[in-house]
Amino acid sequence: MEVDCSTFVVLDIPEPTSSEIRTVREHYNDRTRLALPIEITVAGSSGVGPFVVGQELDDIFSALDDIAHETAPIDVELAEVLRFPNTNVFVLTVKDESPFEALHKRILGSGFEFYPSNFPYRPHCTLVIKEPDSDDDANRLMNFRLEHKFVRLDRLSVYGIKPREDGLEIPTVNLLYRTNLTGA
Repeated sequence: MEVDCSTFVVLDIPEPTSSEIRTVREHYNDRTRLALPIEITVAGSSGVGPFVVGQELDDIFSALDDIAHETAPIDVELAEVLRFPNTNVFVLTVKDESPFEALHKRILGSGFEFYPSNFPYRPHCTLVIKEPDSDDDANRLMNFRLEHKFVRLDRLSVYGIKPREDGLEIPTVNLLYRTNLTGA
């Protein structure tokens, strides 16, 4: 089977933190974000875009297995909210970006092709992409803090995202593969 859609490699954020983030997405009625998993992307968004269409998924999955088995789980502190300049993109940042950057580089060095991205790699979890109703609403979002901000990320997943055939903005998201970080 070949890559036939926008395909991303992510670290899934576990419970209970993922539910806290989902609650924010629900509050702001960000329907597109609600359709997506709660995660930190390591390939497919910033740094590089998704995998180029036509590559063999089994080869990609095998390479990701090798990388995952050599990579230790990442203990992370999710930090403050950042609003990307001149946008309505609000994200949770991470305290220490270095383990994400290392994983990102390993995936890039795996020999597969990626579409380009206009943005440098910056690990984050997207909260919402939506215009706040007011300045107070934007300030509340900027001041959001997680109750469970320390998490262990040990699950590497590949998701395929396709636009819906009915033309609605909410994409179809499919889990294509999952492996665990098990390195020392």
